Amino acid sequence: MYRIFLKIIPIILLFPFFLFFISINIFIDPSGLLRKKQEQQIAQWLNEGYGVINAINVDYRKIIKERISLLNTKPDIVLMGSSRAMIIDSSFSPNQKLLNCSLPSANLEDIVANYQSLYEMKKLPKKLILCPDLHYFNSYAQSNFHLFQEFENAMQRMKIVQDTTLTDIVIKWVDPRYFQILSPGYFQESIRFFPAWIAGKIPRPKPIEHYETEEKVIRPDGSIIYESSRRQRTQKEIELKAERYAFKHPEGLVNYRNIDPIRKQIFESFLKMVKEDGVAIEIILIPIHPRSYEILSQNKIYKIIIDVENYMNSVFLSLDIPVYGSYDATRCNCISTDFYDAVHAKPEAIKRFYLP
Repeated sequence: MYRIFLKIIPIILLFPFFLFFISINIFIDPSGLLRKKQEQQIAQWLNEGYGVINAINVDYRKIIKERISLLNTKPDIVLMGSSRAMIIDSSFSPNQKLLNCSLPSANLEDIVANYQSLYEMKKLPKKLILCPDLHYFNSYAQSNFHLFQEFENAMQRMKIVQDTTLTDIVIKWVDPRYFQILSPGYFQESIRFFPAWIAGKIPRPKPIEHYETEEKVIRPDGSIIYESSRRQRTQKEIELKAERYAFKHPEGLVNYRNIDPIRKQIFESFLKMVKEDGVAIEIILIPIHPRSYEILSQNKIYKIIIDVENYMNSVFLSLDIPVYGSYDATRCNCISTDFYDAVHAKPEAIKRFYLP
């Protein structure tokens, strides 16, 4: 009995800290995980023509789903990609209604699931502009934060059967973002916001009419204007970020040795499904910083990025899908001053090779 008591003492002693840990994450909740109506409110503001600031760590996936559900009319063009595509605005498609459905760290599952949302809500556009990223075919770069049910429905439409894992079963019933409440990283974020919480000054999303601000803004068409600190970086800072990105195991490219056959199947089936739905497709390959590309393409560990682009171009050619741009900035007539950092090109750079 005494031995059992000794074993449970550490658990008893740690229990108060565990309660404190959970309580801080729940009460401060810097990302608004427990504020269920936050994304709906942001979507409503955007659909009403307002910009939104202070959208820090919000769930962009849910914002996009809410926006689609609240649309009164179909958009002419929907654009999908990652944060690298979020700077593409309505000026890229004059006289047509564009909705940018890109989101930070988007993966292949996100693209498929968000398109399925448009399909299920009968809001398919005339044209889909897809801005695919290099990591789409890396089996190690998967994420469970996509809209799971929509992705599953799309997989059924494409007649692709995958093995069901325990994780799949769990996230089908429990939104995986709620597990952040148990995350040490989320606890660190909560502690960072603790003084502001005490003072009642945690920044929450709010609508604005004018975009002349130092903060990042989500515009009504879904595109963003970066915060002034990013827009005003010196060229030396940008060059340094480009080199650090390439030398420090870029996220999404870790363990990327082969093009995953399952993800190839999903990608190709998705493109065919879109065309069968009667939606035109265009592709924009957004370049990365020329110095980053030079380092990565010359590294035997990451030179698969060349194979990925060649593979995608062969697929687009076979399906008669027009392609603009390249991951290689030199092929797009882009130079180092055309970038905010290692992977985010400026909109004027993209216009240079996309617009006629």
